[in-house]
Amino acid sequence: MLFRSREWLLRLKSLAPDRPVFMYFAPGAVHAPLQAPERWVAPFKGQFDMGWDAYRRLVFERQKARGAIPEGTELTPRPPEIPAWDSLDPARQKIAARLMEVFAGFLSQADHEIGRVLEAFRETGQLDNTMVVFIAGDNGASLEGSLNGTDNIMELVNGIDTPAQDVLAHLDQIGGPLSNPHYPVGWAWAGNTPLRRWKRYLHQGGMSDPLIVHWPKGIAARGEVRGQYAHVVDVMPTILEALNLEAPATLNGTTQRPLEGVSFAHSFAEAGAPTRKQIQYYEMIGSRALWHDGWKAVVEQPQGEELTEEMLARQRWELYHVAGDFSECTDLADKHPD
Repeated sequence: MLFRSREWLLRLKSLAPDRPVFMYFAPGAVHAPLQAPERWVAPFKGQFDMGWDAYRRLVFERQKARGAIPEGTELTPRPPEIPAWDSLDPARQKIAARLMEVFAGFLSQADHEIGRVLEAFRETGQLDNTMVVFIAGDNGASLEGSLNGTDNIMELVNGIDTPAQDVLAHLDQIGGPLSNPHYPVGWAWAGNTPLRRWKRYLHQGGMSDPLIVHWPKGIAARGEVRGQYAHVVDVMPTILEALNLEAPATLNGTTQRPLEGVSFAHSFAEAGAPTRKQIQYYEMIGSRALWHDGWKAVVEQPQGEELTEEMLARQRWELYHVAGDFSECTDLADKHPD
């Protein structure tokens, strides 16, 4: 489809010129394995040699300058289980930097290919009247590369930690078709700036993704940031409301469940409009979280441990007022136990 997207779109519109057309485009990037042609990786060579501690601070300052995060957001500290970049030996630093270069090249290539799809809409005259809903990810950045990262994630799955010298021997091949790499969890932490945690957990770093909506004919605002709470289940109700459509009660004779999401279409025109969302529950491999009216309670289930009644009794819930504490810096559970 990427190579013939213009012809595909023209044919699709000719079949249904007066009806809304829905298109779902989901590249594999940047899920593991991190792979990209070297021409995409090469421009990033050396750009991550500063390490994840410095990179996280750099990103945080850029986010503040661009208004990408709420004013007053604090930068959460590095978790104790992640080593400081300066504590790594030079070999591990070199490997980790290369893995992040490959990630960046993979992301850059994906950005280019998404651009080709959008350009096809532009060439066919459909872009201005097309609602593009772009969600950058399926959850927080991934921890699955372990502390050191890997040139072959299947070795990690089987409990093998490849010596650094063995990885250095073919460092330039990492990211190619014969590799199966993933970056260290330190880069996942940096990629989630300024949030806590990462994939598989339910602090904000494990469940937050950027959302961009582009629809020139339907949205007058340009380049503005919205802070209303939204969950992925809210996307479909938003699209339906924007198009003045209702979800069918039955489909091919089968009764449909009611949509569980809440539209945020009203926020397109009203930057300060309150969210219509009232409550949202989350669960991930035993960890649970509940958002309600700007507050979020979260409890983490230790990975790999069986969930028992005794463990549930020991678990401690945390509480954050995320409406004013975007990065979950201050746990208010003891202050507001009720």
